[in-house]
Amino acid sequence: MDLQNQQLGDLLDSIAARKPSPGGGAVASVAAALAGALGQMVAAYSAPTSDPASDDSAIRDGMACLESGRRSALELAAEDARAYDEYSNLKKAIKESGGSKTDLVPTIRRIIDAPNRSISLSLEMLEACASMAPHANRWLLSDLAIAAEMAAAAARSSVWNLRVNTPLLAEALGAEGEDEATSMLERADREVERAQGMCEEISRMCLAHA
Repeated sequence: MDLQNQQLGDLLDSIAARKPSPGGGAVASVAAALAGALGQMVAAYSAPTSDPASDDSAIRDGMACLESGRRSALELAAEDARAYDEYSNLKKAIKESGGSKTDLVPTIRRIIDAPNRSISLSLEMLEACASMAPHANRWLLSDLAIAAEMAAAAARSSVWNLRVNTPLLAEALGAEGEDEATSMLERADREVERAQGMCEEISRMCLAHA
């Protein structure tokens, strides 16, 4: 699944089709990619061009973070779809062969890893947007606020993928997997709460500087 070179319409058709992937996990990561792209545009219009003495480090650093994040988010979207397809195929093979559910654990961890990384990536993008807000082109502050909203939405959405997939660890590993799943969800909830708080702060800064 090559999202870097796929047309948007084709991606939407793939998501809309009656098949399990790409699904919610890919959509959440694509939302993060959109946040990165829009924030990067704001940075491109905000870099000083007439005053060489201006300190544009926040804009430069923000642009680099958002560009890297945009590309990583698309890779995560593709990885999410691949991992789910692999899990489905392996689960079917184990059922037919009478294998052990523990054989699914590495693939389950891949399914869980994608939304975990998407949440972390969204937080990095929000931090970049926050650092850029006081220095951004005032005419693009609404775009920066939208980028922050998309990054926060990506984080919130990714938690749903953790909620539906972390129970697979308990099924495969018993109490050990259940404890790991609980710890993971608690950490993710804290990170999403932080992401939402950052998004609201960015909105306030954008309103103050508009």
